[in-house]
Amino acid sequence: MRIITVLKHDLRFQFRHKFYHVYLIISLIYIALLLNLPGDLRTFIAGIIIFPDPSMLGFTFISAIILLEKENNILESLFVTPLKLDEYIIAKLISLGLISLFSSLFIAIATIQSRVNYFLLISGIILAALTLFIVLQQQ
Repeated sequence: MRIITVLKHDLRFQFRHKFYHVYLIISLIYIALLLNLPGDLRTFIAGIIIFPDPSMLGFTFISAIILLEKENNILESLFVTPLKLDEYIIAKLISLGLISLFSSLFIAIATIQSRVNYFLLISGIILAALTLFIVLQQQ
């Protein structure tokens, strides 16, 4: 239950700080670039963009999140709550994973439409986002 509460606050925090707006612009740039490529090359390059993108999104936004949370003294407040560090990290993983998932699906639908196995695409995006969680857990 705490994870859901933290997730809601995290999503609000990210929306307030325009993370979704920034990633919408990045996604639109990817789409514009991909639509200017021929069909077979577009499919190949889309795969190169879509699958590493969730990890890169996480690494980029995590640094911004850390700076914003330090500025707002959020991290200090977390240590006096019953929230566990794992719950905090899982909420971050889910919120950033959702941005990655929706962005990647948006890019795939806009550029390569029917040439996609969406089950495999969604599974791959989730696994790519999980690599970020694994890296964070090891540090």
